[in-house]
Amino acid sequence: MDRQSQPPQRTEAPLVESPGFLSLWKRLGGGVISVQTDGLVGSPLTGVRFGTGPISRIQIGPEGLPGDAEERRSFEDRRRLIEQLKSMSAAHVVLSDLSVWPVDEQWKQRTVEQLTVTLDRSDWEPFDATLRSEWRRSEREGVTCERITADENDAEWLSCIVKWERAERKKRYPIELWRGLGELSTVDDRVLLTVARHRDAICAVHIYLLLTDQLALHWHGWMDRGARAVKPVVALHVFSNRLLHQRGCTRVSLGASPESADGLKSFKAKWADGTLTQYIYRLRQGLGRLWE
Repeated sequence: MDRQSQPPQRTEAPLVESPGFLSLWKRLGGGVISVQTDGLVGSPLTGVRFGTGPISRIQIGPEGLPGDAEERRSFEDRRRLIEQLKSMSAAHVVLSDLSVWPVDEQWKQRTVEQLTVTLDRSDWEPFDATLRSEWRRSEREGVTCERITADENDAEWLSCIVKWERAERKKRYPIELWRGLGELSTVDDRVLLTVARHRDAICAVHIYLLLTDQLALHWHGWMDRGARAVKPVVALHVFSNRLLHQRGCTRVSLGASPESADGLKSFKAKWADGTLTQYIYRLRQGLGRLWE
């Protein structure tokens, strides 16, 4: 990674609103925006805009990630920012957060319940007996886990993602975005990459984002299907949760699940002991109403 391609250094802004994280979406054709308005007391609202003018799409919280998880903005600031978003002539605006925003009837609102895990001790382990048994099996099989950064085994952890995508015939994002996230992890320690190894080969990858000092999000994960029998994902969850606890996190969100993903929802439920409500607001105006 040369000096010119390095991501912006860590700032005090929440991770999802930080220049380094938002710059990742430039790789997908998006542009970073800052929403400001007269009378604003707190910080401006930052996000990503795809396209230009009346056919553009604005995402405050790319991929639906919540931004202001610590509720730093006052009610009045939020009201002003909502009005400013409406005036920006975008066809589609999406705002995602972990708290309520004062939107009007033009916005469609929905909530998503995310399952969460309480990290209450340094030797944390899952309460589910089956998961504990699978974790012990992974240890007997020689599975090891570690945190890595982009400068370490860059090609190897990315190849695990590519292998999963080919096997599942799914592609969440171009590999360049994941490479950029790995680079960001070298300058912003709120991005955690953890991997599981079996016979010296990476067989599972997890990405965690620290939304606040005490709340982490398990954002994405991949596994080499050929290693399923040795349970690397279970081992990696336990390792990562303990690492997050060392960092001061008291809770980790397992993220939202598609309605049709019954197997994934069942797996998450084995780990979880709580929930977290995410609020998603959508505004379609002008040409955007044609796609409602």
